[in-house]
Amino acid sequence: MIPEPPDFKKNQFEDAPFPFQIKLLNERIRAVKDADWNEHGLTYSQFSILLFLMKNQDHKVTQKDIAEATHVTHPTVIGLLDRLEEKGLVIRKVDEENHRYKNILLTERAKALLDEHYHVTRQSDAEMVEGLTEEERHELTRLLATVYRNLLQMEKDRQAGNFNGNHL
Repeated sequence: MIPEPPDFKKNQFEDAPFPFQIKLLNERIRAVKDADWNEHGLTYSQFSILLFLMKNQDHKVTQKDIAEATHVTHPTVIGLLDRLEEKGLVIRKVDEENHRYKNILLTERAKALLDEHYHVTRQSDAEMVEGLTEEERHELTRLLATVYRNLLQMEKDRQAGNFNGNHL
């Protein structure tokens, strides 16, 4: 079951500052995606790791690779992998070439789960953008990518001490 969002006054979303709109969208997306996978005892974060492993099963994947791809900290990845391992969905195998690394592999059970239920996430992805034309979907992706690149540049500028407030 998807948790209900707090009651909003008319236009509260539309009138909110852009960063708050993104926060609200993120909360709703996470709630929907968690609900999609809850019946299988998974969270969206756990599913995201399984999906990453599925898409990269043709080469070695380490815990560090997962952390970088999913934009979470290494300790968070370890916790997620612990739970996935407990559920019999991944195994960690010491790399034969470099014993400091552990390669993460999908189990047959995880592959079957993904094969059987991957359509669930594709369906909810489609529902999220229902009512938008294909052109609008591409434009939305382009606009969000621009905002993302701007944020990365802003972060880089601030780390380099180059923020002078002229962006305001």
